[in-house]
Amino acid sequence: MKEISIICPTRNRPENVSNLINSALDLAARPDEIEFVFYVDSDDLLSRFPDVKNLKIVRGKRLYTSIASNIAYSQAESEIAMYAGDDLVFRTSEWDRL
Repeated sequence: MKEISIICPTRNRPENVSNLINSALDLAARPDEIEFVFYVDSDDLLSRFPDVKNLKIVRGKRLYTSIASNIAYSQAESEIAMYAGDDLVFRTSEWDRL
């Protein structure tokens, strides 16, 4: 089981997704303990995801953000769930210990 799941709906914003994932992993004290769960609309043809461990992608019909987040959360396996927007960028070293 991972320690923290980052739950994030996204649509057509591949650069934001890469920035979120890379900043989270680059600044985490224990990057192997971070899980990412993205909800992506089934008609989204632009989203791309970096090749990283602990990445789950849930695809489905276009929904309200709150519902998409909750569906993604249902796939999370960590003790701590963090809801995030795809425009989030981590800036604090060892943020996962705080």
